[in-house]
Amino acid sequence: MGSYRSIPQVDDLDLSALTINEVNLSEVPDDEKLAEELQLQEVLMSSMMSIETVTKPSCDVCYKANEVDADDRKMKQPIEHPQSVTEIGQSSRAPPVVEEFDCSICMESKPLFESFNMRSCSHKFCKSCLSQYVAASIQENVTSIRCPGLQCMDGVLELELCQPILSKDVFDQWSDMLCESMIKTKFYCPYGECSFLMEGDEGGGEVVTKSECPSCHRLFCARCRVPWHEGIGCEEFQQLGEGERGREDLMLRELATRLQWQRCPKCKIYVEKTEGCRFMKCRCGHCFCYVCSSSMAPDEHNCYKCMR
Repeated sequence: MGSYRSIPQVDDLDLSALTINEVNLSEVPDDEKLAEELQLQEVLMSSMMSIETVTKPSCDVCYKANEVDADDRKMKQPIEHPQSVTEIGQSSRAPPVVEEFDCSICMESKPLFESFNMRSCSHKFCKSCLSQYVAASIQENVTSIRCPGLQCMDGVLELELCQPILSKDVFDQWSDMLCESMIKTKFYCPYGECSFLMEGDEGGGEVVTKSECPSCHRLFCARCRVPWHEGIGCEEFQQLGEGERGREDLMLRELATRLQWQRCPKCKIYVEKTEGCRFMKCRCGHCFCYVCSSSMAPDEHNCYKCMR
């Protein structure tokens, strides 16, 4: 028989080592030995291929298992945090510092963004206190509102700068008061349900008496500042008492003038003579002349003023 090389072990899988050239076939004398050699090589080749197909997947599985084990070990390791963070979830940035100031009205510390800075002086107040201060001043009919600072003589509040901190009602009321303060000669419509603001005429020309309100379109006396007193002049009207200037009083006066009624010079009541002389004795006891309203003695029926 011929000589052969030793067959490598299965663990030393090296296909390049099992080639036909490495078998010494020169000493094989016949075809029978050659067939045996070929048969042996086929068996070796088939066994090696079957071992390769079985062992390779098992190695892949082991490799993947090793990867999973490594991941598990990483997950089980304790979490290391930076030394600058004391608790999980907290930011390393320090909270912002909120600047504060002291309001001299409420005497409390307030955030700086709630302050109202005076432009005409160096004082500052919280917006809530200053808005209440302005509202209280408007209720007292004060149009020029000064700085509420103690002994401050320079600070004056301005309407435009205070608008953001004021309510609409207070702002509108302050605006109207400032407009009215700029009118030198002003008066209102004498009719209570109108009260329209008007400006008087300061010219030295003709005095205007009978006028019409531009709002309610009713007549009034611009000189007396009352509803129009028809049938009576301004001088005579101004001599009337406060309780005699009403519309009904003026209508009664006009009726008395038309019917020639006379008025008692003492109690101011109207009387009408139906018959007799001009001597009249009022129910208040006063005696007077029915023609000229001059006083008369109770026992004399002749008027020395009109000689009747």
